[in-house]
Amino acid sequence: MIALLLALLLPSPADAAGLSADVELLRPTFSPGGPAGVDTPFIERAGVVRVGLLAAYARDPLLLYENGQERGAVIGERLGLHLGLSADFGRSLSARLTLPTALQWGSEIPELAADGPALGDLSAGLRFVPPSDGPLRAGLRADITAPSGTRGTWTGESTPRLHGGLLAGLSLGPLQLSLDAGVEARAALDTGRDLSFGTEAVGGLGLATTVWPERAALTAALVGRGGVVDGSLGGADLPLELLTGLQLGPGGPLQVDLGAGKGLTPGYGTPELRLFTGVTWVRRPPPTPPPRLRVIEVAELTDDTPDTPTVVEEGWDEGQLARVEDAERRIVIREPLQFRLGTAELLPESRPTLQQVATLMGGEWRIGHMVIEGHASDEGSFTYNYELSNLRARAVWEALVDAGVHPDRISYRGMGEVFPLVAAPEGEELSEAERARNRRVEFRIVWLRDPADETAEDAALRPAPLREPWSGEPATVVFPTRPAPPPPPPADPDADLMEAP
Repeated sequence: MIALLLALLLPSPADAAGLSADVELLRPTFSPGGPAGVDTPFIERAGVVRVGLLAAYARDPLLLYENGQERGAVIGERLGLHLGLSADFGRSLSARLTLPTALQWGSEIPELAADGPALGDLSAGLRFVPPSDGPLRAGLRADITAPSGTRGTWTGESTPRLHGGLLAGLSLGPLQLSLDAGVEARAALDTGRDLSFGTEAVGGLGLATTVWPERAALTAALVGRGGVVDGSLGGADLPLELLTGLQLGPGGPLQVDLGAGKGLTPGYGTPELRLFTGVTWVRRPPPTPPPRLRVIEVAELTDDTPDTPTVVEEGWDEGQLARVEDAERRIVIREPLQFRLGTAELLPESRPTLQQVATLMGGEWRIGHMVIEGHASDEGSFTYNYELSNLRARAVWEALVDAGVHPDRISYRGMGEVFPLVAAPEGEELSEAERARNRRVEFRIVWLRDPADETAEDAALRPAPLREPWSGEPATVVFPTRPAPPPPPPADPDADLMEAP
């Protein structure tokens, strides 16, 4: 933050002798689901806003070589601060802004030195990714970088830069791969030191593996770029850097990144050592509640009514998505609940089913308490599957409270992979269709009132007004009412009356 304030308030050093060239190799994109420095094709939904700050220390990111011998550091040490903002406009389009700053010191080459605070170039970009619920995502990115930085400090350039590329991502349970490959068009600049800047191929390959769903993930990234000089590729024109890190709270409202990196080649911008840390705050709007179900009375058919038979799935009425089964003491649903791959985010197509479950709970006085059970397939570790099943059950619990079910009447638990519907024969593996059956949410009724029990009351239910436990926002809940007892049989007027003596 000190470097950011200095860069904004102070003029560039009067004795700066550096060049207006951007040598930074770590350029955070603040995209979800990937390591620092690698853009990803993962977009959440409309209204999601991400604000991030990444601080990176680099030692010897720019060295001067003469006749194959190292002469000294042009930039001895650099503390870079990168501020980013992104907003999703749907599942296919996202926009962002990034602004880098730097504080540099320790130069050993006076004629090229640019010690002191500096402001980098402001960059704006778009990502377009066609929606897909499969494990593979692919899309396009386009960025423009404006020459807004401090001149002659190795942090910005004097002309605009254009960047276009391809994004690809693959999610395999807890493992996620990201590929960012493109071209950066920039004006040619010859340093006179056997290093020329120009249009380059840029890219990054990232890997993230969840070790604790929504709590912790390990990351690794390889970032680099390459320019062609005199028909050859190599030396200072081919910087590569390897980064490893730890993400705390991925997928949550606050994500913390910690990591380290090291240059693999003597290319410009590759440090001897890099340490970085960052914080990203994510604002996610509450999901749009589904429309309330209405019961529509239809007039009795007559002989004049056209005969238009309706095809209804066996055992289910038309429009019925959930029902109570007393014999098995559970609520069964017609279609499995759908979640975004590897997350606890409910997909919109499952909201009507949960709304009907809530309607049943609001109309069935007999249901005293129901447990929501999350189950997972056998992909990934036991710990990962348990955590994910528990998070998904919790997401359903929250959705039912949103839909009007009192939280005292429902609870949730994750069961991991230990109770599959389909078990693999010894020595064989389950098919994807069989694993999909094991990934499920069940609704088990653990207290079903006896209608004849007149002592069962909801005295334990907390009175309204009620607030959502996870946000504090007001919640509207529905209390099922006990059906009125049947009236006593009328007295028989013909019964014989006995007179008292």
